[in-house]
Amino acid sequence: MSSASSTPTENAHRGGSGTPPADSPIDKLQSEHSRQILDCVDELRRVGLQKELQLPQIVVCGDQSAGKSSVLEALTEIPFPHTEGLCTRFATEIQLHRGPHEHATAYIIPDSKCPPARKQALESFKRTMSSSEELGPLIEIAKSEMGLENTKQLSRNVLRLEICGPKQPQLTLVDLPGLIHVQSNKESATDSDGTAVALTHQLVEEYIKNPRAIVLAVVSAKNDFANQIILEKCQKEDRPSRTFGIITKPDSFKLQSSQEKDWMELARNQTFKLGLGWHLVMNDPVAQAHSFERRNQYEEKFFTGRGYGSEVGCGIKKLRSRLSMILNDLLKREIPALDKDLDPKMEEINQTLSRLGSSRPDTSHKRRYLIDVGAAVASSIQDVVDGNYSNPIFRKVESLQKTNSSKRKLHLRAAVKSLNLDFAQYMNEKGKKWDLQGSPSNDPDMFAPANVRDVLVDFQNKKRSAESDELIGMPLPIGHQNAVSQTVTLMQKSCGQELPGTFNARHIKQLFAHQSELWKPIAESHVDRVANLCKIFVVILLKGIAHQQTVRRIVHHHVKDTLNDMHQAAISELQRILTDEQSHPITYNRSYQEGIKESRKRAHRDMNPSGTQDPDLQRLAAKDALKCMEQYYETTLDYFVDSVAKQVIERHLIRDLPERIFTAHMVGGYTDEEISLLAMEDESAASQRTKLEREKAALSNAQEIFGKVKASLDIDDFVIDGVDG
Repeated sequence: MSSASSTPTENAHRGGSGTPPADSPIDKLQSEHSRQILDCVDELRRVGLQKELQLPQIVVCGDQSAGKSSVLEALTEIPFPHTEGLCTRFATEIQLHRGPHEHATAYIIPDSKCPPARKQALESFKRTMSSSEELGPLIEIAKSEMGLENTKQLSRNVLRLEICGPKQPQLTLVDLPGLIHVQSNKESATDSDGTAVALTHQLVEEYIKNPRAIVLAVVSAKNDFANQIILEKCQKEDRPSRTFGIITKPDSFKLQSSQEKDWMELARNQTFKLGLGWHLVMNDPVAQAHSFERRNQYEEKFFTGRGYGSEVGCGIKKLRSRLSMILNDLLKREIPALDKDLDPKMEEINQTLSRLGSSRPDTSHKRRYLIDVGAAVASSIQDVVDGNYSNPIFRKVESLQKTNSSKRKLHLRAAVKSLNLDFAQYMNEKGKKWDLQGSPSNDPDMFAPANVRDVLVDFQNKKRSAESDELIGMPLPIGHQNAVSQTVTLMQKSCGQELPGTFNARHIKQLFAHQSELWKPIAESHVDRVANLCKIFVVILLKGIAHQQTVRRIVHHHVKDTLNDMHQAAISELQRILTDEQSHPITYNRSYQEGIKESRKRAHRDMNPSGTQDPDLQRLAAKDALKCMEQYYETTLDYFVDSVAKQVIERHLIRDLPERIFTAHMVGGYTDEEISLLAMEDESAASQRTKLEREKAALSNAQEIFGKVKASLDIDDFVIDGVDG
């Protein structure tokens, strides 16, 4: 199928004269270079990339009954059906492209919110035609398929018409539903978002907000242009610079009338300024019904009689020429940016295809896929554990993350180090139960249970403040004399065979147990945080390497239990360390010995002027016991923090992570049944792979064509041949 005069039947209907001339009117819209580029653009649109890449196109829009379809028909010389009332119920994308054979195909592009079953049914719609006479019935069939038969409803679905022929250009035009001012009873609500009025506005906004779209704003001279909604929409953002105004039905105002004066001022771009100016086009359905040739003759006679051509753009012939230059300028401006947009999209597709893997028709292919996944997972985790983030696989996974939080969690070694430092700092500042040097407002009980719950909330809170210290009340300010008194009481209750004025090592153990009471909950919370971080890291990494379905099965089959086992092993190791620390006090650390010496020197310097100490032997022993406990606490705290980092975190949660999560070696030991379970893919995954491969092929072709055009063409001389005035 080609234009209206392409077949004998059409010629008789239209009054044509046979095969169209080599320089058909629409052919003048493009040179060979622009056709090649728009061919690529059309293919990108055909595979569904129009929204991601914001492809160049010409959007025809205006108020209801403004004459949009008539302009589109005259411009393309393709007859569109005309019915009274609200005839355009959905966006219609007309893709004209050159090919050796004449044919046309219609598809329905479902709305993204369409239910899956309904979407599948609409996507299966495909109709071909060999004559333009079939266009009207075909559109009616499409309406029926969309559920719009015998109704005034609107639809978010899109009808795509692909019209091919040896004389067709590469061009996409979009005809949008007319903007409705007042909704009639028949124009019923179409979806949960609002009425038919709202839906027409939403559809127009979605198309004209594309910065690479040329907006053909069609206004009717039958109505005051100040009241036509499309002009209001074209004033927003960058739209005036890429809007071309089309004035239809200029025969509706009388010659030399005030109405004519107003419209001619608009046509001269004086009243409502648009970046691409204005143009006058006739709409005569009677003449157009006979033939496009007769329609053009009628239009030329009208504008010649009115004498408009000397001061404003008018007529469909000049409109094509102006569109040629506008389209050319658009390509010059947008091709470099569009070419750059292809690279990240290609990278995204390649990454998704990599996660999907190749087609897996049998067990051997499934096993090969899992081996590749296992090798990639193990090597990536090993590099991250080593603090090396330059692994190409890891970098690809990192690039997929949408938030900085996810990216930080991928840097596992750095994140674990940060948590360890946070743990060490908190233990030094708030790990002890008492502050013996503090000044209490009363005499608190130093042996009362600690406020563990609030301490853990404070530890897990990243935004700590002085107010939080007051809230949790830790370390508890005791006061030295109060602490001595309570220690005397403790020693009296648990005295053994020690002589008066001395203390037993058992007293150090008791004091230390109370002072380090918070170690266990804080350390367990720290282990939980690191274990949870490891789980998040592993899942993010797996999702970046394998398909989501495969990841879900791998996690359920192996990874979940492995991570839980590692977590439990870390908690058990922590318990062993805590048990050791709560046993009989043992240390040969020189810092303890030096600390005791220094403490006794200070005690000697602090003797009262008479040169004597407190005569109460029990208080002397209690003071000495507290000093020994404090020094032992400080010495043991450093050892404990290091032990948690090395023996708990590193040994059980980090070091063996590369070998225990998912490796190629593990895959080698799986049975065929396990392989089939883990690597099987459903129809959605296979369909996704097919879709992505089509998108990749289209992108690859576009990159090649754009590259050749840019290499062979001086962009300053990028003009379209055959433009006539």
